[in-house]
Amino acid sequence: KEKLKFFPLSNRDAIGIENLRAQIENIARKQEYVNRAVKLKWMQCLDFMLGAKESSHKKEKTPWIPLWRVRKIAADSGIQAASEVDEMLKLFHELGVIVHLTATDSLRNVITTNAQWLVDCFSMVIRDSYLHRY
Repeated sequence: KEKLKFFPLSNRDAIGIENLRAQIENIARKQEYVNRAVKLKWMQCLDFMLGAKESSHKKEKTPWIPLWRVRKIAADSGIQAASEVDEMLKLFHELGVIVHLTATDSLRNVITTNAQWLVDCFSMVIRDSYLHRY
């Protein structure tokens, strides 16, 4: 096979798509995180975090959760040690499931469960309102 630095694709007849998919799958399977075992209680905690509502009387999910609430959800899921909660949050952040920034205490205390919400917030700050309406 030829050693190309790109994947030629045809938009008309999908030639090359299967090769690209196979290469992506091949590389993805070699990644450490793909084969890493994740504790069931971590997955349960994540499910509760992603499904968290702002309060019991609201129907909408909240796009972010304060760290104190994540620690409570974790404790309810059987995760007692703060270091284990931090390790869990780091893994889920690295996998892109949540956004957990730790550069400052203020950022550390917020776990974003809806990355698109965060992108939308940033775009409101950097968007030129004369060119792009909200």
